[in-house]
Amino acid sequence: MPQIVMDVVENSTPPRNLAGSGYRNLFAENGRYVFDGNRVVARFRVGRNGVGRWRLETLDPGLSFVITPDLRIRKYRRTERTCVVRIVRQFETVLDTLKPLDTAIALCGEHGHRWSLAHSESACGEMPYRWEWCLTCGAEQVWVAETGEWLQWPDDADEIAVRTAGALPRLHGPVFAEGGRLL
Repeated sequence: MPQIVMDVVENSTPPRNLAGSGYRNLFAENGRYVFDGNRVVARFRVGRNGVGRWRLETLDPGLSFVITPDLRIRKYRRTERTCVVRIVRQFETVLDTLKPLDTAIALCGEHGHRWSLAHSESACGEMPYRWEWCLTCGAEQVWVAETGEWLQWPDDADEIAVRTAGALPRLHGPVFAEGGRLL
């Protein structure tokens, strides 16, 4: 008698379109995530046209990302009069770069932070500082030249705001760049 042998093969490729099958359950409402090294909050919003979309809100109220049912990403930059929309092409799908914040923090706790290259700046003519961000969890650290101390965001957020004249925290990475400069 012939036997049928079945292997269970896990498919890591996400479905190309989740419009009718779970798109609404893709993220946790008000869930905190790390998107391309930046901390974001996921919110489901229904537009004036009655269509619901997931939006990743950033610390910049004028910048957010919309995730479409095919898992593509659109960047929305609000200006005074309009909204500029760009398709993000750096990633095949949002799942290529998004992870829950708790998972990212746990990874950094276990393996250490993966810091970006350092950037040097001055805060409005004040003492210079050097800052870098973790590519995994989105934390930032600042070295203040005047005292020689390292401060880490979000733990030292108030002190960092004072030392950098409100310049940090900020968005960073290729998805957030405008015309070659970081936001």
